[in-house]
Amino acid sequence: MDSITLGFDSTLNVSAEVGDVMFYKATTTNDAIIQIGVITSITSQFITCNILASTERPATGDFIFFVKSQSINTSGLVGAYAVVKMEIDPTISGAKELYAVSSEVIPSS
Repeated sequence: MDSITLGFDSTLNVSAEVGDVMFYKATTTNDAIIQIGVITSITSQFITCNILASTERPATGDFIFFVKSQSINTSGLVGAYAVVKMEIDPTISGAKELYAVSSEVIPSS
């Protein structure tokens, strides 16, 4: 596996981390999205990635972006839980129905 170092004129996105996967959208050919490889090193203006020898290299002006691993960057509840107890009030006469029960879960990235 080869290595490629990409240089940038502007400040790098602070969310980029070693282990994220870099891609680029080619603007000179068929506008394909091409995977560069896994980020192995980040400095103030440069990102180094693994790249297959057969992978077409990005050109100046191509749109470069990265994708974070969902298996690493998601989380569940940490130190918190809920207990819910539902009861039917026996003092109220007539039909009783439960229409819906829902919850909201927001993954953290």
